[in-house]
Amino acid sequence: MVTDDGHHIVVDGRRCQATDPSIPDPLRAELVHALMDARRAVLSADDEVSMAAARRRVHLAKVALGERGRAWWLTLEAGANTERPRADLETMLHARPNAPVFISELAQIVGGSSRRSAVREIRTLVLAWRDLHFVEVTQHGKVIEGDWKGRVRITRFHSKR
Repeated sequence: MVTDDGHHIVVDGRRCQATDPSIPDPLRAELVHALMDARRAVLSADDEVSMAAARRRVHLAKVALGERGRAWWLTLEAGANTERPRADLETMLHARPNAPVFISELAQIVGGSSRRSAVREIRTLVLAWRDLHFVEVTQHGKVIEGDWKGRVRITRFHSKR
């Protein structure tokens, strides 16, 4: 059951944050698929390390969907929400191991009415992760080392062999 304001669902008498309705349907479906994969990984984990990793993926997917963390219906000041962009990026990178993620997609997931500030936060996050060799940023098939203009592809970092 969904509450009248649409902010929560009630499951077994407990109120839980509802999924952010501003996430476009194709991206929401991808995040839900990532959540279900993570839940299956929890069930099939055969040691504590893989169990902890799978539970972390479940948590990140739920944050990405807006079901955990800061309430998605509250107005954000610039820089106030860094947990959700991180969760979105990590969840999407895991959901797309061989395909790129785009900043515009992440901004659609996080942004709602504040997409411009979300783009700045995501861009800062991507730059930091690139410098830590977590992600690789490419444009027109070339790795971008410095800053960039225009649309870029974000993928998991693959060390040069």
